[in-house]
Amino acid sequence: MESIYLEKNCLSGKLPTEIFKCPFLKEINLGGNKIKVSFRGIKNEYLRELNLDSTGLDSVIGISKAEALASLHLRSNSFTGKIPDELLSLTTLEELDISDNSFSDEIPAGLRTLTSLKSFSAFNNELSCYIPSWISSLSKLEYLHLDQNDFFGSYTGSSLSSLAFQPDLLR
Repeated sequence: MESIYLEKNCLSGKLPTEIFKCPFLKEINLGGNKIKVSFRGIKNEYLRELNLDSTGLDSVIGISKAEALASLHLRSNSFTGKIPDELLSLTTLEELDISDNSFSDEIPAGLRTLTSLKSFSAFNNELSCYIPSWISSLSKLEYLHLDQNDFFGSYTGSSLSSLAFQPDLLR
């Protein structure tokens, strides 16, 4: 089995951690289900896409073991506080969506280590401070969606010409 798509069903309860041990599993989409997820034991060399949008998730402890993960969707969950360091160690990420949560503080400098990142969505959070100038050093970044946060000040990045912005990016 390579893919599991169970999005927007009426699933609830605890997701068995054994799901992450399925050999050759590349994609899991459980978005829209009210489930409890533990990433302990997630070490999976094949898992590339994980969608846990709108599941009530509030922690990603252990997710850094998903070393091949390229796409991670955590939109509309119960996250609060700083963007977790666990996400910043997923160096193979190409797409990260953490929108519609309550992340606060600034965009962590560790995000610049995600050099494969093509799409970063963090709109409708409580992120603040300046938009970091190093964001323009993410050379593969094509999509950046940061509106509906609490950023302030002038953007001082040297070049944003490589980014395909959303119209409301720097609002």
